[in-house]
Amino acid sequence: MRDQPEWRSLELIRPPPKGTFLMTATPIDTRSATRTPDVLRSAGIAVLLSAVLTAILIARDTNDGPAWRVGSVLAAAIVVGTVLVFGLAVRLALRKRSARTSAWTALALGIVTVLSVVVFWLALPPVFGVAALILARDARDRRPFRGEAAAIVGAVLAILGTVAAFVIAALS
Repeated sequence: MRDQPEWRSLELIRPPPKGTFLMTATPIDTRSATRTPDVLRSAGIAVLLSAVLTAILIARDTNDGPAWRVGSVLAAAIVVGTVLVFGLAVRLALRKRSARTSAWTALALGIVTVLSVVVFWLALPPVFGVAALILARDARDRRPFRGEAAAIVGAVLAILGTVAAFVIAALS
């Protein structure tokens, strides 16, 4: 018996001692430092703000036809704009998981927000503005934070453009 190795000492995997639980591997979380923004909720907020802007526009001026027709055209523009902005631009920027990409996309959308004030009657500035704010927040929450200035300027332009659209609609 001495010449034969003891099989118990050659075990590579030993059962756990009695009374203990087996351990399992847990996946590593690779999301942003705080939380990933919810695109659907943000798109809903953008549509809600655009609907309020549409209501202001229709209440102030219906010289372009019946209110239901003007509202239908604006609703179609808002839906198409929201799908394009949140379905393409925001999702693609978030998919890259890069603070720099989110910051520069936020800056681009902030600029588009200000430029869309020229056609404020389409009620799209809130869509561009909310998208820019969401991406600026995402850029801020990612580690390491790259593109601070681009994200901040994009957020400021988004707020200014959206507020300007509401002010122009209320005063026109």
